[in-house]
Amino acid sequence: MSDKPVHELYEGFDPENLDTDDVTLCVECAKHPSLKRFVELHAVEGPVCGVCQENGHRYRACAPARKRELTNLIKALIRYHYNEYEYNHHWGGVYGPEGLLVNPNPILEDASSETRTRIPERTHEFLYTLLSAEPYPPVEEGISVYAGHDDGVRGMNFALKEETSPILRSYVARLASQNHFDIEPDLLEFLDEFSGRMTRVVPAGSRFFRARIGIEARYADHSDFGWRRTIVRQPYRGTALSAPPPPRASGGRLNRAGVSFLYLASDAATAAAEVRPHPGHYLSIGEFECRQDVKIASLDADIMQYAGNEHELDLFHFLYSADQLMATPVLPEKAARYSITQLIADCLRQKGFEGVSFRSSIGAGNNLCVFKPGLFASVEGSEVVQRVKSLTYELAAIPMILEPDKADHFRLDD
Repeated sequence: MSDKPVHELYEGFDPENLDTDDVTLCVECAKHPSLKRFVELHAVEGPVCGVCQENGHRYRACAPARKRELTNLIKALIRYHYNEYEYNHHWGGVYGPEGLLVNPNPILEDASSETRTRIPERTHEFLYTLLSAEPYPPVEEGISVYAGHDDGVRGMNFALKEETSPILRSYVARLASQNHFDIEPDLLEFLDEFSGRMTRVVPAGSRFFRARIGIEARYADHSDFGWRRTIVRQPYRGTALSAPPPPRASGGRLNRAGVSFLYLASDAATAAAEVRPHPGHYLSIGEFECRQDVKIASLDADIMQYAGNEHELDLFHFLYSADQLMATPVLPEKAARYSITQLIADCLRQKGFEGVSFRSSIGAGNNLCVFKPGLFASVEGSEVVQRVKSLTYELAAIPMILEPDKADHFRLDD
């Protein structure tokens, strides 16, 4: 709390009574991008921030009328980032998720700054009051950070970012014994619930990039009229750089064999990374321009739009898992795994979408798959040849075991 005189807006604030509606969260103390956007969208002057409890000057914090939504969003972010065993003392974790959020975390600011003094004990008190007020809300009205009990068996929530959506897994399981067209009606009906929130428009004139390993030709350049020569390379251009015609289209992440989709990327580096070149490869890279406004489905879901209740969070988890699945490269011998992403693409096309965007797992940008290649035209003169000098791999240690114990380790599907 500030040492400055108390501003008149906050004269009624009682730090011993943090469960009032006018104690919320300020923009400066929200860290996660979705949480910060939510607070900015609903910020007003007057409420006190429960994290920094600043009262020396006027500032903007989440409106009291939105406190329930704010609470649900914070709970949704806890569910996304953390396993329950990390914050449930019954499973060996700290006593409550507030114990995690007073330390460095991806959701709330925890360290003091020039404009904010954040004291862990005060933050802990506010978060405990906020998160424990309704630990098990009705599933249609809120989100719980605890799985609770079912028939006497204690449940556990796992971090959404580390688990594949159960809804998505159910469709994958059905594809093991059913044809995709038998499953489409159910998936189409399911997509009805949130297709509007997925909708984005790529404006006419927008440019994206496409890469292809190889070049059209190479030449010995003697244009300087001397005895020296320079080797120059001609990139693939036009149709040679665009999507292959249907007879030559092999099955890919989203397209079935014999179906031609145009795969693009938001930047040249991501386009190059997506074709998985090796050092020494020459790449042809060119730009493609959108001929008209194109309606696409974006799988990069904002959790802020899906934090209303447990069912909404399940929808977010499905989109997040689908996005991860589309971004994950698959070995040629495992190409059958594309059946689920191809099914999703088929249904999105039937819903009226003309493409789908998803994150890249190997580049910093996004990918765009266009169902009708003719909606984009190659930009004449944009083509270049690039040589891959080297590749950089970022390695991270993960939990491992050399000899699994049958009593403690259960083998999972690949």
